[in-house]
Amino acid sequence: MSEHNESEITVSRGELAARAAAQAQRNKPKGVLILGALVLLGGLVFMMVGRSALAGAERERSSELSTASTVLRQKAKLEAHLGAESAGDNRFERVTNFTTRADSAAQSVGLTPVPMLRSQTQRNPAGQEGIIEQVYRYENVTSRDLEALIGWVAQVRSMVPGVEISRLELTPQRSQWRLLIEFVKPEFSS
Repeated sequence: MSEHNESEITVSRGELAARAAAQAQRNKPKGVLILGALVLLGGLVFMMVGRSALAGAERERSSELSTASTVLRQKAKLEAHLGAESAGDNRFERVTNFTTRADSAAQSVGLTPVPMLRSQTQRNPAGQEGIIEQVYRYENVTSRDLEALIGWVAQVRSMVPGVEISRLELTPQRSQWRLLIEFVKPEFSS
């Protein structure tokens, strides 16, 4: 071969290699990959915005449900109080022997030991003229028998007219149940 043919072959090989590299570059789907990545990123952003909006709506819904249930409870209490005043029943009469009745209720359902009254306080409810509330707080009422604890609460409510429960915490322990409860008895102040 002549020198001239060898240089043409070398040029041709170099030119072919450059053309092949350029064609290979054009065959790589870089644009499609970038477009796919942008669509995926946009979808993730849209999903995060949607989840944030959903969480906000759920918080608002639970807040409205809480408010609605509070309003319904207050309405029921008001209707009960108004109904008691118009009916002339003894819901607001003073109870001087609450602890005796609570002890009797414990004995009738078989709750041992008999719960001990931790504290008794008096408060004036807002917006209710002529009414005071006696608050009877029982702490660390324990029993292995859950039915006896619940039965005692129900029995106290049936033995003391107009008594309400303002707080109830029932906690399971290793071998028994522990109850904290506050009974509230509205009474006429005079």
